[in-house]
Amino acid sequence: MAVAPGRIRALLTAGLLDSFGLSLGWTAFILIAVGRGGLPAAGLYNAAMLAGVVGSAPVTGWFAGRVAGRVLLTCTGSVELVLRVGTLAGLLIGWPPALLAAGVAAMNVAAWSGYAGMRAEVAAADPGPRSLTRYAVAIAAIEAIGAGVAALLPISGDGRLGGAVTAAILIVYASSVTPQFLIARTSAVRSGRELRSGLAGPADRPAERLLPADAAASLLPADAAVSLI
Repeated sequence: MAVAPGRIRALLTAGLLDSFGLSLGWTAFILIAVGRGGLPAAGLYNAAMLAGVVGSAPVTGWFAGRVAGRVLLTCTGSVELVLRVGTLAGLLIGWPPALLAAGVAAMNVAAWSGYAGMRAEVAAADPGPRSLTRYAVAIAAIEAIGAGVAALLPISGDGRLGGAVTAAILIVYASSVTPQFLIARTSAVRSGRELRSGLAGPADRPAERLLPADAAASLLPADAAVSLI
């Protein structure tokens, strides 16, 4: 199968934008949480984040066997967009920690399922390991940069920040998901159900175009630890 350089560049650009916004917003979320609730609050939300990462594997597996990459990316992106804004806004206005933790867990299920779908798109555009490795390394690097930028934000010791900074964080945090929707429109990944039923044409049958239900966890990026602040 021929490599699609243009598709690889589009996937990499979308992944970098999304991961920068996610890392910046999540780091700001944790810094605000520490200021308002101390280390116990940070521990709770990081535990919820990790629970979401773990939970994303079976969710991705379920989606992979039933829906195409276009649907997976659209659904996970939509849920993640709402929960990014909702959890950060909820933290700022004082929602209960348990409710925020549930939102954080669900957000990370959607986020990491989306990452798995994006990696499947990379594998479909280039079945070899080179592009997939570059994608994962680039994502890890941009997440570190996003966390560093967030650490420089003027967040006070009690977790407060100015209105303009808050608005900027929310805009970047939310809008960085949108490239995923553009990628979904031209998704090359077919579901297991489509392939089994013969709905996909011969050109769509190579294994690398399918996100395997039993291997979804292997597509989760290895850079999840970067999100631990």
